[in-house]
Amino acid sequence: MIGVQIGMEMDVNEMKAGKDIEGLIKALKDGNIEVRKNATKALGEIGDIRAVEPLIEVLKDEDQWLRSQAAYALGQIKDKRAGGPLIKALKDESHRVRSQAAFALGELKDTKAGGPLIEASFDDDMFVRLQARGALMKLGIPVQ
Repeated sequence: MIGVQIGMEMDVNEMKAGKDIEGLIKALKDGNIEVRKNATKALGEIGDIRAVEPLIEVLKDEDQWLRSQAAYALGQIKDKRAGGPLIKALKDESHRVRSQAAFALGELKDTKAGGPLIEASFDDDMFVRLQARGALMKLGIPVQ
């Protein structure tokens, strides 16, 4: 099993190096969570807009770490299509996901996120508050 996992991770690295977007998108559905995490990270780093819709789907995954990585990756890609799903992710049960969604919305500079980010700036979690306030500053919205 370890050999299979290492082999799959190496495949993700090869796909990333070759900018194999379709292969990385396919890896998002792999049974191995580490492969999915690595593919999500790689897609964000590459920044190809073809990954936006598949990464939006990853925001619905049961694994909070994967959802937070998907939010971060969407922020790296900076495609406005992610705005609505990222606003929804500001209400995620996981503070990690909410924090990364706030960061990503700041990267998108989507003015529709202003209200939800103001609300998130009062989140119970300190990191969510900080990311939301940083995103508001990127949008040019005064933070109190």
